[in-house]
Amino acid sequence: MATAQEISYDDLELSGYNELLPVIPPEIEHNCIACSPTNPYGIKMRFFGNKAKGEIISRLILKKNYCGFPNFTHGGIITLILDELMAHLLYLLYGRYGVTKSIKVEFLRPVLIGKPFYVRAVLAKPMETELTPDGISEVEVKSSIHAGLNEMGKICASAQASMVILPDERFELLWKSQQ
Repeated sequence: MATAQEISYDDLELSGYNELLPVIPPEIEHNCIACSPTNPYGIKMRFFGNKAKGEIISRLILKKNYCGFPNFTHGGIITLILDELMAHLLYLLYGRYGVTKSIKVEFLRPVLIGKPFYVRAVLAKPMETELTPDGISEVEVKSSIHAGLNEMGKICASAQASMVILPDERFELLWKSQQ
């Protein structure tokens, strides 16, 4: 069964999308269930962004250990995937990760285990205030999961979230707490 690492992104790279790798200090154990390439239980998401278009994309095929009802991806895993992509969109656009303040998810169709799906995130609306190095900024982001390998597939789930972009020193404190 394919993993996120085995799906082709060649078409995106040819269209001006670049892979966005998680930026984690080397002394920190990167064990994120969504994006760590070394977490044995993780999803191992990959992210391809186009800053000019203001969007980030991932493609996945999930294994049966992520199911809820037989052959359906668990709703919590769907929410995790939508949320993770929105956080990485903020890194792509602003150079800093966001954390979720609130999220609303709509489950429209099953996301099938063993079948490819496409995930996309964009800003729901532009940030109202300027991002400052020492301030906390809030931004509205949205994401969606489509059946298949592109946005032409039927929408299976969508989310809108209020994300908080923390100042760099707050993230440094988070990193230090992990040491």
